[in-house]
Amino acid sequence: MQIVLKVNHNSNRPKIPYIVDTGYKKRGCYVRNLNYPKFEKRILEIIKQVCRIYANRTMLEETYKKVKDRSIDLITSVKKQIETIEIKITEINKNLDSLYNDKLNDILTDIDFTRISAKFVAEREKLTKEKSELMDRFQNLQGQRTIKNKNDEKQMNKTITEFLEMQEIDKSSLFRLIDKIEIDKDKNVFISFNFAPLNTINENMDEFIEVEKILNNKNVI
Repeated sequence: MQIVLKVNHNSNRPKIPYIVDTGYKKRGCYVRNLNYPKFEKRILEIIKQVCRIYANRTMLEETYKKVKDRSIDLITSVKKQIETIEIKITEINKNLDSLYNDKLNDILTDIDFTRISAKFVAEREKLTKEKSELMDRFQNLQGQRTIKNKNDEKQMNKTITEFLEMQEIDKSSLFRLIDKIEIDKDKNVFISFNFAPLNTINENMDEFIEVEKILNNKNVI
């Protein structure tokens, strides 16, 4: 996704830089223009919140374990859905082979073969698309499941600590934390981090915040 900054010239107000997706037509996407200062502010708010929660993860250990286990259950569920679709596609292929043999043996007319096979082919295309989407989701979930080794965990802790201590955020620190940022047609922003625990927190933010509020209230009392 190619993004450039442009300036709003349509008013006498101070010029505001916008993020503009210049290649949306070529990719068949929706046009997405975003106010850059607001976009940047929101991204930094989310990153700081996720990192702050992770830095206090000892308080939220049980919640983290629960949502992590739930993510593992989700991986298993998605895998089963893929296997079910593969079985259905295999069955459709067998039915198409059988139909073709019936056509060759004059058991089935050309008109009936075309009519019935078209339904099977349409269903197979639908299932193939669903499988592709599930495969993407499965790979994404697996990629976020664990930290590769202790060195990765050590590097993550160091990166997060340095980020939270910064007075001014620099680009290199963000690149170490963020894998990618996606924007949908409704201008919702989705951040994918380079470290699995941060993705787990980000995807279950509301739950972590609720637990944190409860713990903070107990500490006040």
